[in-house]
Amino acid sequence: MILRREPVLVQATVVAVMNLIVAFDVVSVTPNQSNALIALSAAVLGLITRQYVTPVPRPGVQSNRSP
Repeated sequence: MILRREPVLVQATVVAVMNLIVAFDVVSVTPNQSNALIALSAAVLGLITRQYVTPVPRPGVQSNRSP
C-alpha cells in the first residue's frame, strides 16, 4: 500500500489535486470555501501521515530515552 510507504507523497498529491480542481473551476466554490476545504484536508492528512512517520521502538527493544 503506497500510503504506508510514501505517506507524505500521498498527502502532497491530494492537496495538489484539490488545488487544481478549484483552480480550473471543476467545482464552483468561493475562495473562503476552497481555503477551508484545503486546510481541513491538510490537517486530516497530516494526522494520518504522522501515524506512519512517527518513530516507535521495535517490540522487545529497550529505549534509551528517559521518561
